[in-house]
Amino acid sequence: MKKLVSITLALMVVFSMAAFAENVKTPYEDGSANVRKGPGTNYAVVTWVKNGQKITVLKDEGAWTKIIVDANGKTGYIKSSFIDKDETQVEKPVYALGTVKTKYASSTVNVRKGPGTKHAIEFALLSGTKMRILGESANWYLVNTEDGKTGYISKNYTQLGAAGKTTANVNLRSGAGSNTPSLGILSKGTSLTLLGVSGSWTEVSVNGNTGYIFTKYVK
Repeated sequence: MKKLVSITLALMVVFSMAAFAENVKTPYEDGSANVRKGPGTNYAVVTWVKNGQKITVLKDEGAWTKIIVDANGKTGYIKSSFIDKDETQVEKPVYALGTVKTKYASSTVNVRKGPGTKHAIEFALLSGTKMRILGESANWYLVNTEDGKTGYISKNYTQLGAAGKTTANVNLRSGAGSNTPSLGILSKGTSLTLLGVSGSWTEVSVNGNTGYIFTKYVK
């Protein structure tokens, strides 16, 4: 069974919220596309990308897609028609989970535009806040919050894993699928450490065991 450290290492190169590595595709080889603050041409341009440039897809919203530009870490929206999707890729959300951790429960931690204190502060998170860990750069994690905000937080203020509970009697399975062996049944209300999400399954640690639970039955 996978351990927390294996999840973290794997996620150094796999981003998600349903995050997928893709390339920009424009009608011309030397073409480019605007990346905007919101899903529409009425929003301001935050940066631009060239044909063939690598991006990370965060959320498909139909005609527009929320992305991260890999080259500069900026987040914004691009027309979905400008994304060269890899149809062979299994498009399932894959990300680790973490919690903001500070010395004092009432403290907050700054989340920045880029991986370092030289970058502007985007917002702040209270100690104990759960986060999706999308990737990492040196001593910084790229994170996404439950209300959709994205930015970089120092690893010094991050604890891998998040507290959770089962919401029903449920099988703890050895893999991310109902066709994998059951490791036992957990009763409703069992306390868990949530490690990461893979598609419809959440990897958890409970009583020294690591396994998977259908995400619908954890909170």
